[in-house]
Amino acid sequence: MSFLPITFTKTFSAVLFSSVFLAACGGSSTSQPANPVDPVDPSDIASAVDQALVAIDQTTDNPPVDGPAAAMALDVIDHAALVFLAEETGPTGLTVSARARFFALATPLAEEPVLKPLNMLDSCEVGSESSQINADALDLPVDHLLEAVGDEIFQVAAISAGDTIEITTDTGSYLSLNKNDQSGDIDYLTEEGADLTMAVPNLLNISVAGDEFPALESAWATPARLDAGIRDAIRSTANGTVLTWDAATIVDSVQSRLHIYAGFLDEVTGEFTSFQCELADDGEFMLPADVQALYTNGSSANFVDVARYTRSVQVVNDISVVSVFVQRF
Repeated sequence: MSFLPITFTKTFSAVLFSSVFLAACGGSSTSQPANPVDPVDPSDIASAVDQALVAIDQTTDNPPVDGPAAAMALDVIDHAALVFLAEETGPTGLTVSARARFFALATPLAEEPVLKPLNMLDSCEVGSESSQINADALDLPVDHLLEAVGDEIFQVAAISAGDTIEITTDTGSYLSLNKNDQSGDIDYLTEEGADLTMAVPNLLNISVAGDEFPALESAWATPARLDAGIRDAIRSTANGTVLTWDAATIVDSVQSRLHIYAGFLDEVTGEFTSFQCELADDGEFMLPADVQALYTNGSSANFVDVARYTRSVQVVNDISVVSVFVQRF
């Protein structure tokens, strides 16, 4: 219950009582009414006073919301969560990695933060680098993924969300992520000895018990997988220099891009060259001329890496929840 200052309540009560009393008596005691009125029943006065006191109590319990108080009553975004899952197929088979982090916003946001634009898409670089397409390189901080709208500022601090985060399916547990704060940051990582060789299910539920970060239940659908056949088109251009694939379904709250890499080793000279590209996930890309030149004389790439990187954001109970999924092969 909220209260008005005592002096205000007493003053307001006295004024209201006087008004009720004079109204019940028919006017001022020093003036004679033009027409006589019936004597006032004391019980009527008592009833009017009771009604006035009820009105005072309702006013102090439910003061009008205006100005700063009105702004505080609006829904605001004051926390963010980031859940990262990677499904990688390599020489030893399929492995899954997962990580979660939870944040308090330094300044609550009146509007939902949005995903930062994916820049420099459909661009390639030729060099002699090894592949940088892996889960660690693609697991970015949350402030690299989200930005505030307008003049607001998106700034966060990592906080605890409890000891364990559960990732489940409709049929039971999938992964448990345990709190790790040894590095100074607060991360939630897969438990030691967990089976990390089962493909990520199509629908996941994220369950957060809460601590400094509030309790949270969130559902997330795994993005569509990329057909591994695209590796063959990157390894050799015998069938053409235009890459095609089934494009991702993109909406305002979802972004997706492709990362491709190929390395060429000249067995005679030992020279190593490579290229890597970041592509819009729209289903088609023509390899640029400097990349096509690496395939001269029927050359094929010795090393190929491909990944689909998808991120999405949703708001659950005034919390911005970012989900990132990487499929690499």
